[in-house]
This record gives sequence, C-alpha cells and structure tokens, in this order.
Amino acid sequence: MFDGILKEYEKSKKTVEKENELLKKEIKLLSENITKKVLIGVNSDVQVLHSNQKIIEKETKELKSEVSKFQKEVQSWTALYDDLNGALKELGDVVNWAGIIEKEFKIIVEKIEESKVNKIQKQQSLQQKANQDTQPKNENLTQEQQQISQQQQQQQQQSNQVEQRKQE
Repeated sequence: MFDGILKEYEKSKKTVEKENELLKKEIKLLSENITKKVLIGVNSDVQVLHSNQKIIEKETKELKSEVSKFQKEVQSWTALYDDLNGALKELGDVVNWAGIIEKEFKIIVEKIEESKVNKIQKQQSLQQKANQDTQPKNENLTQEQQQISQQQQQQQQQSNQVEQRKQE
C-alpha cells in the first residue's frame, strides 16, 4: 500500500513538477512579452523625449543666434541715435549762436545810426550857433535856414526809424 501511495505521490509530484515547469515557461514567456511591451512603450517615450530635446537644442541655438544679431542691430541703432542726438544738439547750438549774433548786429546797426543822427544834430547845432553869431540879414540866410530845417526833419525821420527798429 505504501508503495502504491508512494508511486502515486511520485507520479503526482512529477506531474506537478511538469505543470510547474510549464507554468514557469509560460510565466517566463508572458513576462518577456510584457517586458518587451513596456520597454517598447518606454523606449518610444524616450525616443520622443530625445527627439524633442534635439529640436529644443536646435531652436535654442537659432534663438541665441537671432538674439545676438538683434543685440548687434540694437547697438548700431543706439550708436546712430547718439550721433543724431549729438548733431541735433550742435545744430541747436549753432541756431542759438546765429540768433545771438543777429541780435548783436542789430544793436550795432542801431548804435551806428544813432551816432549818425547825433553827429548830424551836432553839426546843425554848430551851424545854428555859427549862424546866430554872424547873423547876416540877407536872402542866403533864409535858404540856409530852410536847409537846416530840412536836415532836422531828415534827422527826425531817421530817429523815428531807429526807434521803430528797436521796437521790432
């Protein structure tokens, strides 16, 4: 009896071992398939990440290049702006200088005209004094007085013109 049980036990043990071996093989195959599928999924994600990284690196290089070009362009525009700004300041200085010179010339012209008028008035005054001292009573005297009167009128007109220029 023990022999039969032992034989049966060994048979069932062998059967179980065979079944275990078959199950191990199946599990091994299944785990290999699952591992391959997981690796394929992970590898595809890694490949996508890797290709995205390469694209990002390429675009980063292009962006750096564009930024460098833009910086150079900004520097050149800044230099041009500074030059233009300096030129405009110089132009403003020249315009201001020209205005000052023009005002000074006007003042000089007015002073010269005033001097002429004063000179003429002094001459007339001296003539009048000379005429009063000599006082000849003839017709020439009246002609001289008319000339003096005309000169005085001219001087008065010139003085009026000078005043008008001053007001301008």
